[in-house]
Amino acid sequence: MDTVKKVNQPSAVFARKTIRVTSGKNREAQLKSVEEEFKILHRLRHEHVMAVLEIYSYRNKLSIIMLDIADIDIKEYLEKLDDVSLETERLRMMLPLPTWPGCLIQAIDYLHEMKVKHKDLKPANILVKGSKVIITDFRITKDVIDEETTASLISGGAQGSPMYIAPEINLGQQRGRAVDIFSLGCIFLEIATCLVAGPGARARFSDHRNVN
Repeated sequence: MDTVKKVNQPSAVFARKTIRVTSGKNREAQLKSVEEEFKILHRLRHEHVMAVLEIYSYRNKLSIIMLDIADIDIKEYLEKLDDVSLETERLRMMLPLPTWPGCLIQAIDYLHEMKVKHKDLKPANILVKGSKVIITDFRITKDVIDEETTASLISGGAQGSPMYIAPEINLGQQRGRAVDIFSLGCIFLEIATCLVAGPGARARFSDHRNVN
């Protein structure tokens, strides 16, 4: 009779996003905003989009439990790459970069197909898990499932990150799904800069983009 060795499976690890809720007049608005974020993310299922599992409250805090976790985002990854001068290390870190644009295009296409706009796409909101990229932080996303056009249901609110926002937002125009595409293009340009230029190129690129 063969002896079967029982192997313990590794425990699952989850991420938790906690939001402190104030006790003032904005409390109900904050609760509603978090609940909307949860409803949006809970119905999304894509390998390059953050998956959320549950929401709960305790005292003055609301927490969202998420499935995927990562130690770094694209912003931090590219900053580290920008500081590496050793050729072999640079080549190792550059290896997954050419695959990221295709993955992100699939993710944004899926979000828009699900009638969801992110509206704050930037490298800091895209996690890197191994060689995989995962879009996260939908803190200013609005659910547009009942929307007939690509324009936002509401005006005003958070404007996103200056280095990655579309020109029409600065002009006070309605923001449609095209703003995600513009932000995605800015991210691709940043990735391409790291691919074709040497150490320090991303920092110079970032300085130029912020000034212009």
